[in-house]
Amino acid sequence: MTTPDTQLPSPFLPLPNVLNIRHVPLPTASTYRIIRAGNIAHLTSSNAQEYDIRTIFDLRSKSDMKRFKTPLKVLEGVDVQWMPMIPEKGVDEKDKNADESPEDMYSQSRMRASFAAFQADSVAAFMKFYITLLQVGQESIGKVLRKIIERGHDAGKDRTGVLVALILLLAETASSTIIDDYALTTVGLKANWDMIMGEARNFIFFMIVMFLNDQAFVENPEGGLEMLSSHPGTMAAFLDTFHRTYSDTSISEPDDRALFRAAEKYVRDVVGLTPEEVQEVKMRLKGDSGCDI
Repeated sequence: MTTPDTQLPSPFLPLPNVLNIRHVPLPTASTYRIIRAGNIAHLTSSNAQEYDIRTIFDLRSKSDMKRFKTPLKVLEGVDVQWMPMIPEKGVDEKDKNADESPEDMYSQSRMRASFAAFQADSVAAFMKFYITLLQVGQESIGKVLRKIIERGHDAGKDRTGVLVALILLLAETASSTIIDDYALTTVGLKANWDMIMGEARNFIFFMIVMFLNDQAFVENPEGGLEMLSSHPGTMAAFLDTFHRTYSDTSISEPDDRALFRAAEKYVRDVVGLTPEEVQEVKMRLKGDSGCDI
């Protein structure tokens, strides 16, 4: 467990009980500060006040909250908004005790299929998952981006990683910086290993503890561990896939400008932001609007 003597360096925040919490590398001219975290179960109101956290977007599904016994956080003076990136209808009441409920994203059949896919080809599995997040999570993504227009300061791994990558592309951040930021999740998780293993309610690595006795995990252990990884190559592959999926050009090897244009096209054509909203988001993230927080 991290201690005051072993605090992770910047961009991590010195909050050892909050999993993988760190600043997002926006341009230095930006008037915004965005903080990302894997789990905020132990974030306190005083922590939020100390770091001027005014808004939190919770991207988890109901299944996440139920599975890991971490309900929506309530913090004094903080606007906590639930914006699940994976829509779900919830477990059908008639099948609430059944292992194979079609609405349970953690059913044995779904987890077995996921572990097998990651064990066979983790990069391909991540690409399928990340592009799906962009397709099914556009409503939540749109709400977050419009909040950036409205106000000045907003505070995972996969869902957070995809959203942060998109925000950084809109801020015209170099792809190398986006890849480096994604890979820092591994650093943040390893630093909190003792805490995670010692407290069963913590987020991502709780999955390891739980799946040690899970048949789907036992059948595909390497795939289960790959699901928890954040390799630089995964984000590099995602940026390439994102470019090929949403770019107007036929450039096979995307440069950063092509990625920026693809991000604009995605939030305009898929998320539904107007051209004016897209430009406002970009100006605020880049620090060109002159707004203050």
